Amino acid sequence: MSATLPDIPLSEIPGYAEVADIVAGRPLHKFGGVVSFLYHRQADHPRGAVWPIIELVMQEQVAPHRKIGFRFHGVRDVQYSGWGSIVGLYFQSISERGWEDARFEVGDYEQACIHLFCYDISVYDPSRVA
Repeated sequence: MSATLPDIPLSEIPGYAEVADIVAGRPLHKFGGVVSFLYHRQADHPRGAVWPIIELVMQEQVAPHRKIGFRFHGVRDVQYSGWGSIVGLYFQSISERGWEDARFEVGDYEQACIHLFCYDISVYDPSRVA
C-alpha cells in the first residue's frame, strides 16, 4: 500500500448501485467477515489470454449479516492468509506505475490478511447470483 495514494471509495467501484442499499453509506469495515474466497486460475480474458479472477464475499459482523461480493479481474501477486475477517479493505489506483496488466492494488490496512494487484474490480450482491 502506498501512503501517498488516495483510496478509491467503494461508491466509485463498478456495480456499486447493486449494493448501495446493502452498504447504506456505512464504512466497508462493517463488512469484515469473509464468507468465501474463490480463485479462478484461468477464466476468459477479453483478448484470449489467461485471466485469473478472485471472488471475495464478505458479510456484516452484526445482524442482519448482509453480504457484498467483490470480483478482482486479472489478478497477480495474491497473498491471502485465509483467516475469517478482513477489517480494513482498501482499493488504490496504481495506473501511474504504467503496468500493462495491473491497475489496482487491494489490501487490508488492519491485519494484512489480503493483498493483490489486479486489472479491474467490481462489486455485486451475492444474493442475486444464481
